Amino acid sequence: MSKPLRNHRHKQAQLDGAKGTSSCAVPAAAADPPTLDTPDLLWRLALRVRAEEIAGHPTGHRRLLDDALVADRVVLSRRFAKLTEDTRTEDMGVAITSVSRSRFKPGLTWWEWDARIAGRLPPAPGEMDCDRAGVLIRTGSDGKRGTMHVVAGGRDGGQTFAQILPFACNFDWREEYEPPVSIVPAASIAEVRVLVAAVAEPTLAEREAQPATIAALTRRFGIVESSYVADDNAKLMNRGSRPWYEQSSKLLRSLTMDTMQEACFMMVAPIILCAAPIIVTKVLRGARLPPAAWGNRALFDYVVFDVADGEPSMVGNRTQGFAP
Repeated sequence: MSKPLRNHRHKQAQLDGAKGTSSCAVPAAAADPPTLDTPDLLWRLALRVRAEEIAGHPTGHRRLLDDALVADRVVLSRRFAKLTEDTRTEDMGVAITSVSRSRFKPGLTWWEWDARIAGRLPPAPGEMDCDRAGVLIRTGSDGKRGTMHVVAGGRDGGQTFAQILPFACNFDWREEYEPPVSIVPAASIAEVRVLVAAVAEPTLAEREAQPATIAALTRRFGIVESSYVADDNAKLMNRGSRPWYEQSSKLLRSLTMDTMQEACFMMVAPIILCAAPIIVTKVLRGARLPPAAWGNRALFDYVVFDVADGEPSMVGNRTQGFAP
């Protein structure tokens, strides 16, 4: 489930005339100015796509960008991301018993957030150092079944980058679910017990949850190659008759953990929307934003989810936010 991987009073729920809506009537201050939470990862993705096309070597990043630009776009504030991560790692009971409440709007949605969440261990030598994370989610009409494609953003030699992870995650959060298609077998109870025992600094959830419970939860997910970059990766890394990911069990395990960390994070995010006091700020294209590398105007519409000031709680205050 896990990988050893500004005070401002909210005065309005709109920017530059945008019709903002608050998901609950909470006269409280937001943790950060919503304007500081911007879809920076999408901008990095656009820069990558442009550079690839100028060089004459386009990849599947173009297709994901095109889909993200027609999707409903969400940016999670730092405090929203922190509450989601704390729930994922410290309160397995909430996550497991509330899976049936997790769902997204049908179709395409894009979510991104600051990946430098307090409490997450820094990357080990050789691991990707990410400062931004994003997930493009495609679901059916019920919003409970679909596929997540993870995008990681970071810095390399002073330059920012965006990279689609090679593995996507199928999921099924219905009460009567069917284990999704996966190239990685579902974890057995014994395997979960061994994996948790090997973690040097286990989270509270890993210490308290029963291996059988964790193993059952993993059957709601399925790891597959991301359709956006499968062909690109095959051309670049396939050697011999077997797919590239079958040639290194260590690499497969590491990349699977990277994908599953964000998939589990995204399983919890809709639960937070239904249980915590949330402020929703709608930002329209062209709205004025703090100066950034790409200018000081919003390049496209998006909404910001933030947790209202006060002690964040997972009890009561049911809201009707972005997730249906």
